[in-house]
Amino acid sequence: MAKSQTKPLPAIGQRDTQGVLLLLVFIHGFKGSAETTFEDYPSRLAHILRETYPALSVETRVYPTYDTRGQLSTAVESFTEWLIALCVNLESKPLLDEKSGRPKDPKETGRGGGAGSVKVILCGHSMGGLVAADAALSIANEGGLRDGKLWPRVCAVLAYDTPYLGVHPAVFKHSVDKYSGYVKVASDVSSALAPFGAALGASLGFGAASTAAGSNRSNRSGSSGWGRWATTGAAALAAGAAGAGLYASRGTLGSSYTWISSHLDFVGTLWDRSGSDRRIEELGKLEQVLFHCYYTRLGPTSNAVFSSGAGAANAGTSRVFIILPPADKEVAKSFTPCVNTRAKDEVDAHISMFNPMNNDDYYRMGQVSALVIGRSLASERMTGTQSRSQRETDADEPPPDRMQGSRQGDPEILAEQEAQKVQLQEEANAAAEEADKQQEERDREMERRRHLEALERGTNERQGPSVPPEEPSPWA
Repeated sequence: MAKSQTKPLPAIGQRDTQGVLLLLVFIHGFKGSAETTFEDYPSRLAHILRETYPALSVETRVYPTYDTRGQLSTAVESFTEWLIALCVNLESKPLLDEKSGRPKDPKETGRGGGAGSVKVILCGHSMGGLVAADAALSIANEGGLRDGKLWPRVCAVLAYDTPYLGVHPAVFKHSVDKYSGYVKVASDVSSALAPFGAALGASLGFGAASTAAGSNRSNRSGSSGWGRWATTGAAALAAGAAGAGLYASRGTLGSSYTWISSHLDFVGTLWDRSGSDRRIEELGKLEQVLFHCYYTRLGPTSNAVFSSGAGAANAGTSRVFIILPPADKEVAKSFTPCVNTRAKDEVDAHISMFNPMNNDDYYRMGQVSALVIGRSLASERMTGTQSRSQRETDADEPPPDRMQGSRQGDPEILAEQEAQKVQLQEEANAAAEEADKQQEERDREMERRRHLEALERGTNERQGPSVPPEEPSPWA
């Protein structure tokens, strides 16, 4: 994000904000937490808006911590149901005066103002941005859009470092250098790194690689179908990032299998490249919803830019956590960098995005987010859509250039993905071989136990039933 003076929020008349309730909803990402992910950011953002628009009622909600297992669509459905129930409650039930017990005027509280009086801003961090985007599209596509009006009235989707097009493949290298292997990474910073494997698999065609790795092996029970794919896939995700560290960390590999494979379904949406492209394109075309994504970019430090030693194609490109849209796509204007000069690497920047001590662009990020929300409210008041606010927000962004970060289809992305594809295939095969050896050992042990049990049964049958010795008669 440019270090220039932040523009003032648009003026909105007091009468235009009376009876309106602005609801800021925050959604954490993979393995995140409602209690810790956003820290004090929701309160700060609400404070800026209340100070700017005194007559506007502003409330925040952090979506409760949810289980990031299973299909992403299930999480989206659960969130949408929760949001609908919340909006119905806020729009239909006015606040009661504590002394008199009578309903308060909706113009003063924003509560009980009727359908559409609650204006919703969805704010998602990391994969929470995917939940927010899919929820907005789901509402529009499943009956929520009538006569050009959307209900619940989602006015904007603000994403924070959401990997709509995947995680930058170079992040793996930098993270492995820091944490000495993916297994350690997954344990120490699971909330940030768990999607890495999925993003890597998405861009490298991981599913085909793991299938090929197991195609020439026996199809024993317990190691076939999804079970084998998940186990091999978990190993491959660890292997693809950690390289030789896979074998150095063999002692903890088993627990990492379980941890990663149990969440593969949730992050599996990142495998779907066409679906990822379609998601942001459809959201960009939905004129009732403003879309904008803030992404982390390392600042001008010695490690913040790829050196020529990392490949000529990488030289002069800033280090970012996510892959950006192609420069010729209209949606590319909807991505704004937040420059962090304190973060040690991309992962550190990603997980500390809402910490002012570790992100020196934290306060500006809040101000610009408030500006976008203000524009959304103004556009909603004037036209009932977000076309105007989307144009104004996109116009703030400079023309795309290499310093903003690598983009989908860039040579460095393709080269890195191809190199990692080879390594991933080799180590996925090695991991599958290791899994086969372990299965064979378990099979031999089971066979040995069955053999011993059979011998014991045979011995007992030859000896006949054992007869307990007679007890002496007490009358003897």
